[in-house]
This record gives sequence, C-alpha cells and structure tokens, in this order.
Amino acid sequence: MIVIVRTLEYVCSYFLSAAIAKVSEYMKLTEALAGATLLAFSNGATDVITAMVASGSGGSTELMVGGLFGASTFAITIILSAIIWSTKSGALSEVKILKNF
Repeated sequence: MIVIVRTLEYVCSYFLSAAIAKVSEYMKLTEALAGATLLAFSNGATDVITAMVASGSGGSTELMVGGLFGASTFAITIILSAIIWSTKSGALSEVKILKNF
C-alpha cells in the first residue's frame, strides 16, 4: 500500500498537477476555477473511459450510462453526507449564496 500511495503521489505531483497548471495558464483560468473544473474532469474522465471500454464495441449504451449515473450519484451522496456530518452545527446556515455568479 505504501508503494502504491507513493507512486500515485509522484504521478499526481509531477504529471497531473503540471498538466493542469499548463492548461489553466493557457486558458487564463484562476487556480480555484482550474481546481474545480480541470481537476474534476481529470478525475471523472477515467470512469467514462473505463465504462466505454467495458461496454465493448457493440456494447449496451444504457448499461454504460446507468453505471456512470449510479456511481456518480453514490459518490455525491457519500461526499455530501460526510461534509454535512463533519461540519459544526449551524455552520451550513452561515453559508452565503452568491447572487452575482
């Protein structure tokens, strides 16, 4: 496990972060926007590619879309519930909604 984690750390540190920095610099994106969009895209792209390969050449598109939708729904509910559970009581009511997005 230590070797796997260290390998992932090396790949993300030297390749993924550098690639996202170059793309965001080329597109003139802020660090926050690049982190919210490009990093999320690079995280989700592997799921989409894996689903496309798993469905095969004559594959079932419905199964692929259903699998992706189910996996993303599961991840969103787990992450959202973890955030709500870990915040202090009343902290979420203090979040202000941006009116001028």
